Amino acid sequence: MGNKYRSAGGCQDNLVMGSDGRGDGVNAVSSIALSTLEKRALQIIRRRGGMMTQAELGRELGLSKYQVSRLVKKLEAKGVIERRRAGVTNVLILRNGFNALNKFGKNKD
Repeated sequence: MGNKYRSAGGCQDNLVMGSDGRGDGVNAVSSIALSTLEKRALQIIRRRGGMMTQAELGRELGLSKYQVSRLVKKLEAKGVIERRRAGVTNVLILRNGFNALNKFGKNKD
């Protein structure tokens, strides 16, 4: 049973995501380098209204608990999502300014 996302952690294909650019006072980073898997995760969370559980995200992406935990930790470290404990699971919330995903098509150096 192979996992097609096994090597995603070392993915060099970075995409850039920007803030919504509306100047509404959101203190978001203007551009963050994201792997393909990270971008897919953010798109899924955004489609769910900007909030979902970590377990749901793992099921949607076909990742193990360990893999989704590492992915969430990376996204949280980049300041893109917030992880809140809710009983025995985590609720993932897109941070302000990251609901609009803008693709610039250039890699961050």
